[in-house]
Amino acid sequence: MPRIRVLSATTGTTEMPSAVKGLSGGGLELSFDRIRRGPASIESLWEEAACVEDLVRCALVAQEEGIEGLVVNCMGDPGVDVMREILTIPVFGPAQTAMGVAAMLGRKFCVLTVLDRSRPLVDDQVRKFGLESRYAGCEVIEIPVLDFGNDPDETLRHLHEAARAAVETRKADVLVLGCTGWTGLGEKIRVFLAGLDHDVPVIDPLPVTIRTLGALLEEGLAHSKTAYPFPKAIPEIRYSR
Repeated sequence: MPRIRVLSATTGTTEMPSAVKGLSGGGLELSFDRIRRGPASIESLWEEAACVEDLVRCALVAQEEGIEGLVVNCMGDPGVDVMREILTIPVFGPAQTAMGVAAMLGRKFCVLTVLDRSRPLVDDQVRKFGLESRYAGCEVIEIPVLDFGNDPDETLRHLHEAARAAVETRKADVLVLGCTGWTGLGEKIRVFLAGLDHDVPVIDPLPVTIRTLGALLEEGLAHSKTAYPFPKAIPEIRYSR
């Protein structure tokens, strides 16, 4: 049974999202850890950078404890490439995983994201992953991450509107939820679209990433150390909980 740890890249997420807790025991052994120092939410490059040092601490501790794979719980995929360099266990980001799956499920995918200022960040990710030709752009809901819980029904209503625009205006045939703070809402959005006669898959990145990593671990696969070689020198830093 693969041992996977979900690492929260923010101080605002203090426990495993309830929508993925059920994956533990179903062929996976899941655990959770989070940064102690860093941003409460991530909506900018600055906040992405600010979380990486403590994410590395969490990752090194996990590897020492025998964890076999890591999933970063943030759609910015902060620190993923850094951790791939310094670790021997695989590290997955939900953005790269979800967009890759989206490209397999349709011809054009659209990302539903948080704020208009997030568009360039998502665009940069798409270019990095080499998926520009499959990308229909972003739709935003203009609700900050830390405000999702203030009115969950209003957040879902805005997501429904964004999803409808993605399909009807942008002609996307696959949708990707652009924030792991929306974990568990993918099926509700899919059902909403089905009621409008739009048979479109909606990818919920965190559970999809966990399951994908679990499948690759079962096959004995990890990221290439040719692609992510160890640094020539790693400072002698001791991390503990």
